[in-house]
Amino acid sequence: MGIPAPRLFRPGSTLIIAVGLALILAATAVALTTEVMFRRRLTKEGKYLDETELTCRAGLERARRALYEYRTTDAWDPALGMNGKAQWNSILAYCRNASPPPDRVFEVEAVNFPARAAENYDRMKKEAEFGTYLANPEADGAATFPEAPAKTEAEVIFGQNKPFRRGGYLVVLRDNDDGDGNPLEDTDDTIVAFVTATLDDGTQREIEAVLCFEPPTYVQRHAVLGGGNVHILGAVKVNGLEPTIKANERLTFVGVANHVEGTSYAGGTITGSPDATSGALMPDTPPDAIPEIDPFEFWSHGTYFLKEDGTITDADLNVLFNANLKGRDPLTGLTANWNGFTYTSSTGWTYAGTGSPPAGVYAVQADLTIAGTGTFEASFLVLGTMKISGDIKLTPYPSMLDVAALARGDLTIAGTPGLNDLRGFYAAHEQILIAGTPNLRGALLAENAQDVRLGVSGKVSAITIVGTPNITHDGGLRTGLLTPSGVAIRQIRRIK
Repeated sequence: MGIPAPRLFRPGSTLIIAVGLALILAATAVALTTEVMFRRRLTKEGKYLDETELTCRAGLERARRALYEYRTTDAWDPALGMNGKAQWNSILAYCRNASPPPDRVFEVEAVNFPARAAENYDRMKKEAEFGTYLANPEADGAATFPEAPAKTEAEVIFGQNKPFRRGGYLVVLRDNDDGDGNPLEDTDDTIVAFVTATLDDGTQREIEAVLCFEPPTYVQRHAVLGGGNVHILGAVKVNGLEPTIKANERLTFVGVANHVEGTSYAGGTITGSPDATSGALMPDTPPDAIPEIDPFEFWSHGTYFLKEDGTITDADLNVLFNANLKGRDPLTGLTANWNGFTYTSSTGWTYAGTGSPPAGVYAVQADLTIAGTGTFEASFLVLGTMKISGDIKLTPYPSMLDVAALARGDLTIAGTPGLNDLRGFYAAHEQILIAGTPNLRGALLAENAQDVRLGVSGKVSAITIVGTPNITHDGGLRTGLLTPSGVAIRQIRRIK
């Protein structure tokens, strides 16, 4: 008898295998179905979230436009500011009296917004539990707040729900903490907008945005502002009513001797920190708008013109001094200087006097170095690089408002403790270097538009501080510089 061949399949094995395959296929089908349903749900939720974000942004943009219209209704007066600020205060009061606190959001039923928008929002306005508006808005003063003053209709967008696409938005304004203790009065051109979006199925999102009015003429809000990086490796002290600093890119502190009473802002990262008693650090903030620093725009304000040919003229082109006349002053016949000012083709104009030069606006077509002492009531418009190394007392000339110095090139400021007093606004088209211990009562601005001059050439930062300056900034400096006007978003965050 031979050995029987092995049996590959025993009775019933085929059925077992078939059942197993069926179970595997079923499990795979369930898994695929679950995955498809999950992805669909994600897509649907993502779509809803995108829709609420869009609705929030729509409400915020409409609010910005309306706020700008309010602020620009009245003529701009550089001495008084925009009279339209009173209208912002009125809106703050209106929202405070007519709207819910910012931590409340309105709720809606899942109704068809597009088909019943008018009915739904009319009900929202009138029902007390929503707390979004006065019962009779027209009679209670809403007609005094049109979205755009030029329009004939009195369409109010603050404090009530406005239809948008598949839902609507609610915009409520609050005053920021501007230090005055009054929630109904804006003193720093900054307010906070709370925008709540609601879709027809009840999906909601709420954002908080800090809005700031940018006037037609530039008003700097920081003691130190750099259009690029700001590098502080000295022992700077920043104080006053608005003691903040800002770098539109990176901000770097080296050492622990720096003191900034207010907040230190940066458009990028912040490396290091000032001392422990300083204000907060705020990295990754939107950049500040910076005007172009072009001294030639103010050339018509000039009182004395220090030209690159070595002559000084007045506004009527009368020659007051000529450095080329063999060292003799053509008026006095004595010394080769005019009130302490001398000229060479290699270094430009230099002041090394000790008195009080004539008051006025000095329009300088070359480099300028202030190396002497004395008391100035003057403003400097310098087409080259400007250096202040002497111990002077400088107050801006009235026709230039609060502008002390505008340099098309670089600006370097130094000095001896207690012997100098620099007041006003100091700005450079390129970079700024602070060295020594100058005492500045005002503000610094470096546009950082280019780096071609030799004054602070090669610096990686818009502003570099290597000395121990004391900067007191109380805000409100009038510059006369033009800037795009509008209502800018300073900060924005999602709160729901």
